[in-house]
Amino acid sequence: MESTPQSKRKSFELAACSRPHTHNCNQNAKSVRADTQFRSSASTFRGSRVQTGYREVPQGFDIETNDFLDGRKPHCVGRFGHGCWCHHDDLQFRLVQLGWFTCFADSEIDAKARKERLVIPNGYDISEKATKKHGITTEHAAIRGLSLPQVLEEFMSAAWSVHEAGGILVSHHLEFDSGVIDEELKRCHLETWRTRWQTVASHGICTLDLDTQERLQSAFGKAHTASEKTLVMSLKDSIGLFYANDANVRSLLQKAHTAAADAELHVMLLHALRGLAKRAIPSSAPS
Repeated sequence: MESTPQSKRKSFELAACSRPHTHNCNQNAKSVRADTQFRSSASTFRGSRVQTGYREVPQGFDIETNDFLDGRKPHCVGRFGHGCWCHHDDLQFRLVQLGWFTCFADSEIDAKARKERLVIPNGYDISEKATKKHGITTEHAAIRGLSLPQVLEEFMSAAWSVHEAGGILVSHHLEFDSGVIDEELKRCHLETWRTRWQTVASHGICTLDLDTQERLQSAFGKAHTASEKTLVMSLKDSIGLFYANDANVRSLLQKAHTAAADAELHVMLLHALRGLAKRAIPSSAPS
């Protein structure tokens, strides 16, 4: 019998809830000490997409581009409905590397869940500034990369399959990563995938969103005032609150600004946020 999206969704939910995740944020003493502070603001997480009641299988993704503009732009709401810290001009930079990590079950990490693809820079170069950040040169990408349509097709097929089965996309600044992919889909005239991408990205979770970041920082004793609404933390600093002594995280952080490593860190951060929310929400709350 052919499986339906509904049956796939159920199987994904069961897999996601089957076992505790290998990287347990309870292992870090700092996160335990934060429980009391976090409980006082738990109501904000009720109904939030990071709360523990959501059982979707997460798919982290990340990109690297051929250049970037320095500095964070004023906060706004982006095209996919998430908090955005970039300008439209930032989304015109070209895709150099795309990585994704799908956590099919909360068990041991499967290397097959990691995917990372280089893109042949057809008609554009990779700036020296960008190379210093992610280590990819124009020459290296030209030799080792795949065509842009091929990379997009592979990723979109994976992202759409996870979405249909009840999964959820997650990124640290989802609007930027999703916006660059959206622009590349448009350049390649992949309109069917672009329409589907609108659905996938708009239903995703951004761990850089203001509400999530404010409550996260409050839980760890980082006070905010009304004038500090734009204060958000980098992926490294955010995940460091939970996994300061985790050897696997240290290894991934050494590979920071490579797309697959950052994609896996996005999933780990979401698991940590959900663990924090679970301890903050009374056991009688509906899941």
